[in-house]
Amino acid sequence: MSNVKEIINDLDNLRGTRGSKYVKDIFEDTVLKSKNPYLSYYFINTLKVNYIEEHIENIINSKDNKLIYDTILLVNVDLQTEDKLIQTIVDSKDAFYCYLIAYNYNGQRNNTELEQAVLDAKNPELCYKYALNIEGTDIKGHEQVILDSGNVEWCYKFAKDIKNANVKELEQVVFSSNNLEIITLFALEVKGADIASLATKVLQSKDPYWNYIFASQVPSADILKHGSVVIESLNAEYNFVFARDIKGADIIRHENAVVESKNIEYIYRFALDIKEANVVELRNALLENASKYDLDIIFKDEEFNERYQNSIIKNKILSLSK
Repeated sequence: MSNVKEIINDLDNLRGTRGSKYVKDIFEDTVLKSKNPYLSYYFINTLKVNYIEEHIENIINSKDNKLIYDTILLVNVDLQTEDKLIQTIVDSKDAFYCYLIAYNYNGQRNNTELEQAVLDAKNPELCYKYALNIEGTDIKGHEQVILDSGNVEWCYKFAKDIKNANVKELEQVVFSSNNLEIITLFALEVKGADIASLATKVLQSKDPYWNYIFASQVPSADILKHGSVVIESLNAEYNFVFARDIKGADIIRHENAVVESKNIEYIYRFALDIKEANVVELRNALLENASKYDLDIIFKDEEFNERYQNSIIKNKILSLSK
């Protein structure tokens, strides 16, 4: 009877049957004498027990907050026992399980001690989740934990999702971080964000990718300013997509940047996809920079052949590639 697996198998055999009260009593006595909290948990979820308080003490003494939490949720215990189990978790200062209890009992109990445990842990993710999901939350307290953490991801999420958040203070942490992804998301998704200030940070980065993303996603972005950063980078890919995707882009300047990059693929794609492209200039760039091998690859492209079947660029280059 000392083998845990054997006891569990035997309990499984009794579950769902009337069984013998005498046999069940022997099993329960064995479980209690073992002082094994996991067996106590399994037993009280499997059979009607005679000594619930002793099983609960077994579980509490385990100091296993997951087991204690599972007992709170899954076992039909009275309110006094439930409070005892919850207090055990509160006393442990385990912020994660304090949050889970507050979440599952939202609006049903006084969460003061549970919330304080979360605040004391100074975990920005838990503070964000607590403020987002629990009624009557100390918004300022959780916000301060997040500000103090300097974690830009949770500053952005808190500003975006939490009513009455101090957007200006949270934005300052984000602005100071140089994290261009979060800066762009903040400008795009946070009501009350200082978009002009955040845009300045993106412009100063000289990063063609994030200037393209900012200009393409943020409605009030200054297209020409962000476009100029992309143009100055001479990055063929982002000059091409900027001209293709963003209304108001300076097409000729982006085309010139692509030509200056001497990137055959994007010179070709600019001619193929940009309606306002200067076909003659792009033809000349291909003639100057492409090898016969490059040209053979280009003219195997069915879309290019269909679109430019009578164009100057195709006829002139095709004659060169033969």
